[in-house]
Amino acid sequence: MQPLVTICIPNYNKSLFIERTLKSVFNQTYSNIELIVIDDCSTDNSVEIIKKILAESPLKTTLLLNEVNKGVSYTAQRGVEAAQGKYFQILSSDDILLPEKIAQQVSVLENAPDDTAFVYGPIKIIDEQDQFIDKDYFKDIGFEGNELPSGN
Repeated sequence: MQPLVTICIPNYNKSLFIERTLKSVFNQTYSNIELIVIDDCSTDNSVEIIKKILAESPLKTTLLLNEVNKGVSYTAQRGVEAAQGKYFQILSSDDILLPEKIAQQVSVLENAPDDTAFVYGPIKIIDEQDQFIDKDYFKDIGFEGNELPSGN
């Protein structure tokens, strides 16, 4: 049995992007996913869009609504507390996942040494037309992570 992966999407006023974000989760090749969306008192029509899209979801979904705007840290922590999965993925409500992302990362984690805390992959930046922008995000922010030895 595949381990459960929780994907948490904190949202605040991202009605222009949230549908694409949610559909990128639904289009994962990995199937054992629970999706938790937490809205932080959006003033746009995000919640209506989220409800409509979640009603069509092939996944187990939960929508939580903050009673007052608390900010992204509080909202993400709510997702951590509600999560049932062995693995946890936070996803910004204006980002998308490539279809193989969760499958690839679960494979790495399931075969990694016990002291492995997390894995990450390259970030691909896209423009408004979903065209990739040739830019190395991690290099731009000065991040140099450790890679697992090859074969792991």
